[in-house]
Amino acid sequence: MAEQQLAKIAEVSDAKQKTDQYKSLIQELAAANNVAGLNASIDALVQESVALVVSRQAIQQFAESIPTMKHDAFVPVAEHALKALQARTISFEEHFSTISEKLAHVYLADGKFREAGDLLAGIPLDSGQRVVDDKYKAAIYVLTAEAYLKAGAWSDADKAVNRASSLERDADLNQRFRVCFAAMLDYKRKYLDVIRHYFELAKATDNETIRSQFIDSAV
Repeated sequence: MAEQQLAKIAEVSDAKQKTDQYKSLIQELAAANNVAGLNASIDALVQESVALVVSRQAIQQFAESIPTMKHDAFVPVAEHALKALQARTISFEEHFSTISEKLAHVYLADGKFREAGDLLAGIPLDSGQRVVDDKYKAAIYVLTAEAYLKAGAWSDADKAVNRASSLERDADLNQRFRVCFAAMLDYKRKYLDVIRHYFELAKATDNETIRSQFIDSAV
């Protein structure tokens, strides 16, 4: 059914009409949790025969629509989409990044920490194809570090912590960064630095529960 609709849309000559029809179909398929239809849609949209002015808008709709699907439908659709987009990441970098981040959060909730870390680490943040805010970069690097720490992937976590270290962070993100940094100090057996770091974190928060947790970590 979806394949027939996609074939009809492909024959539309007007770019705006074609884009609107692709977007409408994607919304319908996502609402119906139609995995096969969405997989066919992304496969069609990444073809070079589809003008970028059409495909980019349609894939943006795809990236916005699929997170509304049921878990068991979203995961295979997102995984398939990332594979389809991989070959043309330069053309669809923002869409690839959005889907990667959404899927990573689902992996984290499912306890798939290594997979989440790998997805986040694969988000292109310095390719030069788009302008990426330093705060966003820092947020992705810290989340990547947290995922790898939970997976016990210390070397990969260390790389993410180092990348986040020089970037601007707000207060909440900085606290998360410093917890990751302390975990890496602990792994490197720099125990006096760990104690000092956790006591500094404890002094910096007004939350009594979190302060107690930091003090417990220090001792």
